[in-house]
Amino acid sequence: LNNGIRPMSGTSMAAPAVAGYAARVLGNNASLLTASRDDARAKAILKAVLSHARSLGFPSDCQGKGMLM
Repeated sequence: LNNGIRPMSGTSMAAPAVAGYAARVLGNNASLLTASRDDARAKAILKAVLSHARSLGFPSDCQGKGMLM
């Protein structure tokens, strides 16, 4: 530990960042924001978020879909 700070990783660290990014995507896409809350909307949000993911060059079990850019 360095003054109580240490690196962390995993889905518990990524989930808040991805949720915030998804909110940003929704905020910039009025049609998605106002669409009916159904499976099609969920898939469209996922597609929009993942379209900004870039591989870091590691296997998917190490990096998931990559880094949001």
